[in-house]
Amino acid sequence: MMQAGVMVASAPSGNIRLDKKKRPQINFSFSSAELLSLKRGIQTLSAIFLLGGALRVLPSSFKKLEVREFGDIPKIHEWIQKNDDIMWGSAHPQGGNRMNENKSKGVVGCNFEVHGMKNLFIADTSVWPTNIKANCQATAMAMAKYASKFVTL
Repeated sequence: MMQAGVMVASAPSGNIRLDKKKRPQINFSFSSAELLSLKRGIQTLSAIFLLGGALRVLPSSFKKLEVREFGDIPKIHEWIQKNDDIMWGSAHPQGGNRMNENKSKGVVGCNFEVHGMKNLFIADTSVWPTNIKANCQATAMAMAKYASKFVTL
């Protein structure tokens, strides 16, 4: 048994709001181009597993999808038509607290301090203006190290 995932960079197109009972509500959908990239990634991953000797590939979905042979791989485009046909998650969220010295254009200044909040700093991927479309761990760690010089105790 093996597990793997397909990572697709998405545009900053969603939002999170609180409902009347103060529960978070996530509003996000992949664009048609992003969904196509996800489907192509699932196809490629399915082929890799079959080439590696897998007897079945089970894409993570809300309905039973099963790839048993290479002829099943093109069916992924038919099986996955909309966002709700496949399970997805966010492993590396980026953006949302944009950095800009002008408080009308950003949440934090170039010293990582939140505008209007003394000694509240944000030094994570949320200060980036957009998704960097790559694994962001090393970049985030380097940025946090740089930001640490602005934090005073």
